[in-house]
Amino acid sequence: MKSRETSGKYIAKLLRMLNLYLNHSLKKFDLSSGVYIFLAELFDSDGCTQDELTQRIYVDKALTTRALTKLEQSGYIRREKDERDARINRIFLEQKALDIEDEFWEILLNWSTVTEQGMTTESRTVLISDLKEMSLKASDYLTHNLGRKPQ
Repeated sequence: MKSRETSGKYIAKLLRMLNLYLNHSLKKFDLSSGVYIFLAELFDSDGCTQDELTQRIYVDKALTTRALTKLEQSGYIRREKDERDARINRIFLEQKALDIEDEFWEILLNWSTVTEQGMTTESRTVLISDLKEMSLKASDYLTHNLGRKPQ
């Protein structure tokens, strides 16, 4: 019989467990697993547009709008109209977000420490390289077969 083991099965399991961990760990900041990826992306690209976030995270515009509304209502971000094109919203981090940035990343890195426990540095490097490659292949597939825009 052909093996039914797939990388996707384990990636999906890890994502569900990560969500449980994040919902518990980020509760003190009034954040959840549903918005963490948006905040993480903004820490690396403060001032990007709402559409850029949607494309980078591979979600639909409605989900981006809901997540940003939660972050805005919680005081973590603000939306401003682009100076050249008022149809475009740029997203900026507020001081409240900057105040938790170090602890936010500490929480995320702790999960990596938990899941990578016992792995050698070389094994971890290969894993991250392979996951990046898988992500790029998935992006290419979605772009060419489903019409999704690349990151």
